[in-house]
Amino acid sequence: MQTSDAAALRDTLTLAGGKVVEEISPEPGTHLVMLRDPFGIPLQLCQRKRPYPTRVGAGDRPVG
Repeated sequence: MQTSDAAALRDTLTLAGGKVVEEISPEPGTHLVMLRDPFGIPLQLCQRKRPYPTRVGAGDRPVG
């Protein structure tokens, strides 16, 4: 799931019973969090320095 604030969403999900599995910052401005919800379902939070387009063919144009 793409988010603008992975740390805040991680905190919200762990307060609700989620468990952090791994947290990495592969490059400056990028924050990835892998966790499992209370039922064990894996989730990944992605905060990118430059967000990916949200639809195919969107390029650098705003979507919405």
